[in-house]
Amino acid sequence: MSFSPVLVIVPREWADLPPLPGRLKDRPEDFCVEEVLGRTPAGHGSHVWVEVEKTGLSMDQLVRELCGALGLHPAHVGHAGLKDRHAVTRQTLSLPAWAGERLGELRLEGVRILGWRQHPGALHPGQLDGNHFTILLRGDNGHRLGEAEAWCRRLSGLGAANAFGPQRFGRDLETLRAGLAMLRGEPDTGRMGAAAPGLALSAAQGHLFNRYLALRMERGLLRRVLTGDVLQRKGKGRHFLAEDVAEAQAEFDRGHLRITGPLFGAEGLRAAADAGTLEDEVLVAEGLEEGCFRPFRRLQPGARRSLVVVPRELSVVAEAEGLRFRFFLTKGAYATELLGQLMEEPRGPGWTFPPDPIQ
Repeated sequence: MSFSPVLVIVPREWADLPPLPGRLKDRPEDFCVEEVLGRTPAGHGSHVWVEVEKTGLSMDQLVRELCGALGLHPAHVGHAGLKDRHAVTRQTLSLPAWAGERLGELRLEGVRILGWRQHPGALHPGQLDGNHFTILLRGDNGHRLGEAEAWCRRLSGLGAANAFGPQRFGRDLETLRAGLAMLRGEPDTGRMGAAAPGLALSAAQGHLFNRYLALRMERGLLRRVLTGDVLQRKGKGRHFLAEDVAEAQAEFDRGHLRITGPLFGAEGLRAAADAGTLEDEVLVAEGLEEGCFRPFRRLQPGARRSLVVVPRELSVVAEAEGLRFRFFLTKGAYATELLGQLMEEPRGPGWTFPPDPIQ
């Protein structure tokens, strides 16, 4: 039986709101991201935190350019999160303090150094609050402003499916294929390529989560608490299993709880009862065994992810080139997936639409 991966796209959720025409990422300046760390460097220490603006560059390209110019090893460059390549992004990197002496002279194409300050430690992935987005949905859609505002009200109130975007899975799904092969114990036949094992497994986690998300959406369960669901109180890290479903549903509806889905791993908390059965369905559909992550305990121990993400400060204006949206998303959420809910299909390059994402 073949299990060649198909990129799962979560369905559009609301049929009562008409989709909006337009194109995302037509030009880098159409997609602007500003990282929000939620902390300020101390002004002293062994590292320098550098605020960088890059245009049309991936993180790997940015790191290579910096290392080549400053004589650094890639391991010396820290960051809080990856950013889109086809975009204008502002983010903070950490470098050894001595590298700060040469930053004022640095001239790299597609890169602007906006400022720097010393700090006692390096940056690590996940050390951020989220990102501010300013995104143009380019096209002849300015006359649809009223409909776009209706979408903003809906998304601000109920949020959207918290799916992983296709950029997580690698070009032509190569990173995802490598991760699934590792989990199935298949011999390495060169499919790993440049994908690091941790990234490959992370891609597999994201793919399985999207399958779980799509399954719950197709069955009308995205915002419905099930017996055995793993829940999280808003603003608190502790997870717990749903027992009194009616009480938990009331708390969720008031915005006090999050329903979470699995980022499968060797040690991650698993759902039980009805919710656990759905998680098992996803593994079976992908041809995976219950303990497939156990050999990779150190690389991907497992975690939970909210099924729904609610944007903050979401607004839209009509311009000559199209509709421009502004909003804030917490870390790990994908702006392309949020806006994909309101767009006409296809959403743009990189998306595919399998006829049945859950086999």
